Amino acid sequence: MVDRYLRPWKARLYAPLVRPLAAVSPDAVTVAGLAVGLAAAAAAALGRFEWALAGWWLNRLLDGLDGELARAARRRSPPAAAPRRRPIDSRHGAAPGAAPDGRPLAGAYLDLMTDLIVYAALPLGLAAGAAGTLTGVPLAAPPAVWAAAAFALAAFYLNLGSFALLGPALEAREAEEAREVEDARATGAARADDPVRTAPAAHADVGGARSGDPAASDAGPGLRMPAGLMEGAETVVAFSLALWWPAWAVTTLTAIGALTLLSAVQRWLWGLRRLRRASA
Repeated sequence: MVDRYLRPWKARLYAPLVRPLAAVSPDAVTVAGLAVGLAAAAAAALGRFEWALAGWWLNRLLDGLDGELARAARRRSPPAAAPRRRPIDSRHGAAPGAAPDGRPLAGAYLDLMTDLIVYAALPLGLAAGAAGTLTGVPLAAPPAVWAAAAFALAAFYLNLGSFALLGPALEAREAEEAREVEDARATGAARADDPVRTAPAAHADVGGARSGDPAASDAGPGLRMPAGLMEGAETVVAFSLALWWPAWAVTTLTAIGALTLLSAVQRWLWGLRRLRRASA
């Protein structure tokens, strides 16, 4: 919800780290962040919540650093020759072969997958620690803790589906439009004022990811979604509170799940409106 307001400050925050670490591979930082995130989840499961909290913060620091290093490396590199085929994300105004934030697609994909692993592991580690599964010292009622963790993970799953399933639908709509244009040209029916020929691509509106769109939120290497109630900054705060007060794990995990589910509903409705508008 507040991520778009923090982005200008993010680059300034990381600038002192980017310069001395310019030679470090962004992918190496991503993998290091994954290792730290899994260590944080393990520490939480063992009841070492202070270490889990420190690991969570370091994981989030590395998660932002890898993207900044990739963008800095891209600015230093000479522009690559344009590919023969348009990359899937070029409609969003990104450089060829890059995500909307400028990171190469392979690196952005690696970053997303490692984030998903950490976001799955941390609630499980928190639940195990709060329920005393490995320590034998429960801080909250185990059934309630595991139910709250399951709810949070289900909300993450649905939120992921809200944009992961939208991407193929957008691709199918764009392919349909391309076929309509080609058919019109083949039959000689496409005039300069033909609305089929001159209409903007479905993704220009459906994707909602025009450069500078204040309602857009990075959701993947080639897709942006509208801002939701639960985004990066809110997640950092929520899990920090959960690890700081593990005895309140049921409340914090339930709140995380509820806010994430509301974000998913927001994005479902947004996606349906854009798809219907494109099909009208």
